Amino acid sequence: MNIFFVENEQQIQSAVKIMNDEDSDRYQMIALTAEACHFLERHKIKYETLENYSQIILTDKEKAFYYLKFQGIIEYIDNYLIDNISSLKDTNLSPYKSEFVHFYSNLACVMTRIKLLDNYLANKRGQIKKIYLFSNGETNDCALVPLIAKKYSLSMPTVITQKARRRKKNLLPDLISRMKQNKIVRKIYFQRQFLSIKNILSGWRKPQILALNYTFDLKYVLNDLLKQNKQLIVWDTANWRYPFYLSNMFRTIKLKTINPFRQEEWEQVWQKLTRDDNFINQFSYCAVNFWPIVANAFKEHLIKSVPRALEIHAQAKELIAKFNFRILLTTGVYNINSQAIAAVCKSNNIPTVIYEHGGM
Repeated sequence: MNIFFVENEQQIQSAVKIMNDEDSDRYQMIALTAEACHFLERHKIKYETLENYSQIILTDKEKAFYYLKFQGIIEYIDNYLIDNISSLKDTNLSPYKSEFVHFYSNLACVMTRIKLLDNYLANKRGQIKKIYLFSNGETNDCALVPLIAKKYSLSMPTVITQKARRRKKNLLPDLISRMKQNKIVRKIYFQRQFLSIKNILSGWRKPQILALNYTFDLKYVLNDLLKQNKQLIVWDTANWRYPFYLSNMFRTIKLKTINPFRQEEWEQVWQKLTRDDNFINQFSYCAVNFWPIVANAFKEHLIKSVPRALEIHAQAKELIAKFNFRILLTTGVYNINSQAIAAVCKSNNIPTVIYEHGGM
């Protein structure tokens, strides 16, 4: 039996052409995504999913074990960086711990897919003659299948070359944005939320506010606060490099740019960290080392995100020295950039107020 692992319509169409040229009964289609299931059902093409071969993917005991295990890995990386990067020591930053939820959710997803693929290939290994994959795969499965096939001494998958498909524009954010700007919607859903923030700030008269984000529900809260406080400053590090006055978004507050390390020095830190086989071998599940799948995300964070966070930390010190901020207002300290600013505020006795989105 020959297996096609498919993710989208383009891949299915290519697989069907190959099946039509030969005996289609010798082939099995495995849908890896909801999109693939939809297309296959619409065209009444027989298929199976990996979930058909797995009842329990990760037990509660396994989840608890790997949660603690990866917590230890993250702490090890942070301690290693603090020991090797002098500019990190005085910042109170935890480069990877600050993004733990992001990294762990990615690791958990990869482990789940390993379990599903492992159960399927273990079940079918005596029947499989050939495995087909596609070069434009958008999930981790395409990278995981060869690793698990090797584990069961199956022949390496045949990769069918295809052009990367053009992604359709997601219209949902634009629709939501338009809806929230509707006067009736704002009156019903957001008016009550504004009051809660106003009550928190009522102890100060026209406080100097630094807001970390200009997104989600907080965007409307800030616009409402602007009516009372023309000096409100926003620093949305994801979209603007410098803080700006909300009353005039073109009026930015220029801050010094620092470069704690050159690019090649960050590369050297990474190479030294990943030279340790004991560290790499921690990323194993079901006798499959998945470090090659997640390594790029860890490296990108170190090479790009950590240097930027160090720069933001220094810039936050400069900004706070210029303004008498009484409060830091944000949707959450959920990444290394916001952690850098919150850490500087804390050291200057500036309280942080978190207004989580989804309040309505």
